[in-house]
Amino acid sequence: MRSAGSSSRYVLNKNQYGDYAKHLNSYIKYMEGEGIDLYSVSVQNEPDYAQDWTAWSTSDLVSFIANYGKQVTAGTNAKLMSPESFQYRKDIYNGILGNQQAFANTDLFGTHFYGTSRNDMDFSALENCGKDVWMTEVYVPDSSSDADLYPQALQVSENIHNGLVVGNMNAYVWWFIRRKYSPMKEDGNISKRGYCMAQYSKWVRPGAVRIGATEQPNSNVLVSAYKNTDGTIAIVAINKNKNNVNQEFQMASGETLSYVDSYTTSASGNLKKNELSASGTSFSATLPSESVTTFVLSGEGGGQDPSQVLDDDGYYFHDTFDSSTNSWTGRASETIEVAAGKGMDGTGAINVTGRTATWNGAAKSLSSRTFAAGSEFSFAANVMYDSGPAEQGFQLSLQYSDGTETKYAQIA
Repeated sequence: MRSAGSSSRYVLNKNQYGDYAKHLNSYIKYMEGEGIDLYSVSVQNEPDYAQDWTAWSTSDLVSFIANYGKQVTAGTNAKLMSPESFQYRKDIYNGILGNQQAFANTDLFGTHFYGTSRNDMDFSALENCGKDVWMTEVYVPDSSSDADLYPQALQVSENIHNGLVVGNMNAYVWWFIRRKYSPMKEDGNISKRGYCMAQYSKWVRPGAVRIGATEQPNSNVLVSAYKNTDGTIAIVAINKNKNNVNQEFQMASGETLSYVDSYTTSASGNLKKNELSASGTSFSATLPSESVTTFVLSGEGGGQDPSQVLDDDGYYFHDTFDSSTNSWTGRASETIEVAAGKGMDGTGAINVTGRTATWNGAAKSLSSRTFAAGSEFSFAANVMYDSGPAEQGFQLSLQYSDGTETKYAQIA
């Protein structure tokens, strides 16, 4: 490398292009030898920003990819990704599109979204080239404020929406996962920004296809829809308004809906679940102010009730309370808090304090679709009792309605 002029930017000598291609190739092979198959390798991170790394002109990038691109991935399973502009500037991509050999050697395109406006995310020439376009790095709205600030965190959902819908991106990747401004905080807890990302990542799964939806059915409301490989449909609706919005949803295909679950992140909750009623081919829902809601739908004969998915051990739910209360709440005014390391085998637990009556305690809402009347289920709980009278009774009960009155069944 050499320092180029007064700007002191690093530039790779053209007579070392072959060495650079061999360097990337040897790195890919080393990782594969360690059991790590890299999906793709980019030619250069942010060559148009290049603060502390190598700067490239568009012509030099195109030349390198055209003449050495195949050498980078030769004998490996990796794909070659284009250089990633820090702001989705179009000159790099137009250069590759305009060179037949460079385009042939590029397996997919990557970009970053730092300061990229919604309008600048649309790039029809690249979107229609037949190859994937990935957004591979960004943080939103900044790296200086705390990730739990709300409604600032809602901008994460909006940025994902714009990337997937306006930019037709095939992937959306955050910068550092665990930092004060990231989806996970330094203490390991999921942040508000993380929950706003989870509204997509939790229900729009690998292999999903974005399907048609009215993008802006109301002022300051953004909607997108995705069909997963198991047949379920995820609709993500962002309400940027400071007031609630009542929104109607109609299946254009005429598909009959069997159920609808909604999950909402707002100032007052994270992935808060609600079961909705569908009326044939449509349903309605209230979008809380400054919120993002994911609706998980399944039609007749298609998909699986997402609440009926068992884990590898056959549990509908297995709550270890390592970082959250796992939707357990108090039945009255008692306090339910996470007690780290107090559970079995060093797992977490929930601590119940402030009980004022024998019926007080921790409770968890169950889906009536999963835990259907007439079916049999097993429940288990581990309880630690470390203060109070020498003897104390404990009870695990089921509260339900038979359609006319509330009843209580003692499980154990």
